[in-house]
Amino acid sequence: MTRTSCSSRIITLLLLTIFLLHGASALTSDGLTLLSLMTHWTIVPPLINSSWKASDSNSCSWVGIQCDHAHNLISLNLTGHGIFGRLGPEVGNLYHLQNLLLFGNGFSGKVILELSNCSLLTDSVERYHIL
Repeated sequence: MTRTSCSSRIITLLLLTIFLLHGASALTSDGLTLLSLMTHWTIVPPLINSSWKASDSNSCSWVGIQCDHAHNLISLNLTGHGIFGRLGPEVGNLYHLQNLLLFGNGFSGKVILELSNCSLLTDSVERYHIL
């Protein structure tokens, strides 16, 4: 296990523990994954910061998120939000993800191997712009 992968899992577990201990409604695993992804971003736009809330029960109403009828995240559209940083390995935990749209941001680094866990992904390669 890489140091980054271990750190990401620790952050996710800490977030989950904090929310459960404070009696907040249990955010879905997709929501926890998104919050963990944000920890890899050096610039998070106010629109996302104000929309992505740990106190929500699911992430389906968050900016850039589309879910199916079972509240599984199927589309992550961050196009044009001006996000800077990197796409963390947690994205591989979005098992129902079909679309990943990232144009108009400042993501840097390598395309992560964990994307291969998203076996339903159909619309990512041509839109994954890396600096």
